[in-house]
Amino acid sequence: MDVNISIGYEVNKTLYKDVEISFGMGEINHVIGENGTGKSTLYKTLIGELKPLGGTVPVEVKKNIAIISDYISLPTELKVIDILNFIDKNNIDYMRKNFKTIMKIIAGIKHQRISQLSTGQKRIVEIFTALSAKKSILILDEACNGLDYKNRDFFIKNIKDLVKQNKVSILHTSHNLEDVIELGGTVYVLDKCRKKFYKYTGLMSMDELSSFLRKH
Repeated sequence: MDVNISIGYEVNKTLYKDVEISFGMGEINHVIGENGTGKSTLYKTLIGELKPLGGTVPVEVKKNIAIISDYISLPTELKVIDILNFIDKNNIDYMRKNFKTIMKIIAGIKHQRISQLSTGQKRIVEIFTALSAKKSILILDEACNGLDYKNRDFFIKNIKDLVKQNKVSILHTSHNLEDVIELGGTVYVLDKCRKKFYKYTGLMSMDELSSFLRKH
């Protein structure tokens, strides 16, 4: 599924033209840039909260997107099993068939309250709820923010395992290059000063990527 749009808040306030991203199953795309460069504008346009100022977002993209952010929205008083009980049995069967690793994690914490979970576990639960609704495009908006070293490793490992199954596409917005490099994939850069949307084609190393950003 390909998207080619212009984004902004008003016609005379276009932030970026020709924002082109491909959402292939089993792929990770990263959008990096400093705070205020337009990352949230991009994903709000993709999910339909904002209208594109040029081009269109295909219906199959909008209806299949879910956002996992650094803000945990789960009700803390619930147990994980309460969330499971809200989900249709057919969707649980779908998860057992297609996402066994995540189901194993969920099974191991199902009797715990959300308030008892680590931040990494909470984000896995949010991903589980999105996938159980059969969303195939996940926007991870600064999703590693606030994670300590152990939780960050846990979260990144499970994202990489998820992508290997070729049943989901990830769009990761971040300003942390370490997370980007460890996850791998395709990198896009938002350059607000030049109003440019770049695709990075160099080596996925801290030196190479940092050098590219300094030049753009």
